[in-house]
Amino acid sequence: MRSTFFALLVIGASASAARAHPTGFALLTVDVEGEQVDAVLRVGAGAERAREIEVVFPEGCEERAPTTTRAVSGGVARTYALHCATPLRGELRFRGLPVDLQARIEVRGDRRASEVIDAGRPVVRLNVPSGGVLARYVAIGAEHIAIGVDHVLFVVALVLLVPGWRRIAWTVSAFTLGHSVTLALASLGLVHVSSAPVEACIALSVLFVAREVAVPFETGTLRRRPEVAAGLFGLLHGLGFAGALTDVGIPDDAVPLALFGFNLGVELGQLVLVAVVGGSLAWLGRVLDAEARRSWVEVPVGYVLGAVAACWTLERVWVVLGA
Repeated sequence: MRSTFFALLVIGASASAARAHPTGFALLTVDVEGEQVDAVLRVGAGAERAREIEVVFPEGCEERAPTTTRAVSGGVARTYALHCATPLRGELRFRGLPVDLQARIEVRGDRRASEVIDAGRPVVRLNVPSGGVLARYVAIGAEHIAIGVDHVLFVVALVLLVPGWRRIAWTVSAFTLGHSVTLALASLGLVHVSSAPVEACIALSVLFVAREVAVPFETGTLRRRPEVAAGLFGLLHGLGFAGALTDVGIPDDAVPLALFGFNLGVELGQLVLVAVVGGSLAWLGRVLDAEARRSWVEVPVGYVLGAVAACWTLERVWVVLGA
């Protein structure tokens, strides 16, 4: 078992090179006052990426001043000053939007809109209905679960840890309640926590639960009260979700709707994950007896999760320390 552990540790070290949250973000703010349109595109990924992106405004809009690009904290900003012969309407379109970049558009004034787009759908329509905001933020929440590997591994570890569908449901619900609270508080600006220590603590939470999966059943402390532990860890993970949502941004005129949609998307993603992992374990329970399933499935998976989480923890603590 010791040699197996070190082999799995090597696997985990290799896996840690992958980013848990690889998606980048850009923000386009557009202020409309009659025929005058002023817009600023901020891209946090550097000047080279910013030069790839072109914002195409509706027909009838012409420059009233040259477009400028300047360096700002964490990236670059491109400023547009336009005169539109008719009120700004129709579509705003992006050209050259990188596939790994999401952009939020915030239009303010007499033609309001708020939307998140990507390379697959690089267009926003002005005066987006509230249903469009809800659907988009549901998709963003579900996508965050899909690309947020640390959150995924935590939920997988919870399902492995807790026996029985009913108790799994209670445990995952407690986790959802916990992250919903801190997601709302942080997104509304009521709680301010630096992202670096939060990400390090999230990695530690995965490591802690993975250790509980791998150790013998009798010695696992988290197994006795998984609902309470999941709820407490959920408070921590909610701060991580809030960091991702802050990067995307929340429309000022639809904050409750966007928060609800994002949280619903996260929950739907978690339910799919629980169904897949729980269903797989149920099938294995018909093929293997309890002892064999633990020896050949739960313990090895626990070591893999722990190895990956340990590497993440070291990497993120290193960032916190500023080394």
